[in-house]
Amino acid sequence: MAFVKATKKKSKARVALLGPSGAGKTFSALAIGKHLGSKIAVIDTERGSASKYADDVAVFDVCELETFEPQKYIDKLHEAAAEGYDVIIVDSLSHAWMGGGGILDQKDKKGGNGFDAWRTLTPQHNALVEAILAYPGHVIATMRSKMEYVQEKGANGKTVIRKVGMAPVQRDGMEYEFDVIGELDVDHCLHVTKSRCNALADQMIRKPGADLAKALLAWLDQGEAVAAPVVVAPPPSGNASSSGDGEKQSPKKLPPSMTAVLDLAEAICAAQDADVLSWAMDTIEAVCGDSEKLPGRLKALIEERAAQLADAEWAGSENEKKGAAWLRAEIEKRTEQAKAAA
Repeated sequence: MAFVKATKKKSKARVALLGPSGAGKTFSALAIGKHLGSKIAVIDTERGSASKYADDVAVFDVCELETFEPQKYIDKLHEAAAEGYDVIIVDSLSHAWMGGGGILDQKDKKGGNGFDAWRTLTPQHNALVEAILAYPGHVIATMRSKMEYVQEKGANGKTVIRKVGMAPVQRDGMEYEFDVIGELDVDHCLHVTKSRCNALADQMIRKPGADLAKALLAWLDQGEAVAAPVVVAPPPSGNASSSGDGEKQSPKKLPPSMTAVLDLAEAICAAQDADVLSWAMDTIEAVCGDSEKLPGRLKALIEERAAQLADAEWAGSENEKKGAAWLRAEIEKRTEQAKAAA
């Protein structure tokens, strides 16, 4: 692929707010979010804390999670996208890492060889990151913070402990996924520690809200307009052998082969056979041409389903057989449709 002139495109916010307890992460997320869009949803992992700000700070809809498997976050992001929420607030993203059902909790329960555990846990984390980045609206995520220290050799040759700042309670590197990151202190002052928006770089903002949102929107609105992302509805729950009638169709303006691939995402979600996933990938590549060109959304779906299937308790069960047969039929049907339309 040849180099081309870089051009800025309009985009949606990806903001992370870090801070200790009492810093105002939830309040700030709502205060910023209500100025980014009019329809707000909150994924609440903090036992209803967001709802205590209902109407006083912002008007929003909420879903309160009780366990914090990454897939549950992903499902709620998909639901919010399908329902057209302008802004989704994830409060808090830390629980997907260290909460009950989160990555570390799953690792502890697996025991044994750590490498084997991470082989199935890393795809879950990656799929959550992909779902956040693929969300068609603005995303604000809060994360708990911890003080980070390093050991160094002092001038006298002795080892000393040096404080290097705050680190989010999440997997290392999560901060790279956001456009703007701010650290809130106990006085509710936000220090912008990372920003791709020059107007916000290195700013200190007390009780962030409308002004921050205004600067962010001005930056996000610069550049060329981009086509609205295709939202694939979440899979039917409970019965993977359903016929697939009434599935959400992709816009007709897409090439037939790409339409087939995007529609297949729903089928992939419902796969119940690891071998079928591998077979499905081969079939999709035949339709699309090259796995490297597959939409990130679809690749993430395959990864997350593969991770879930690694610990499937129903392997060889009747449900697995039905799910495999259904998925094969769905793929074959769409493949034939794409070939006929091409």
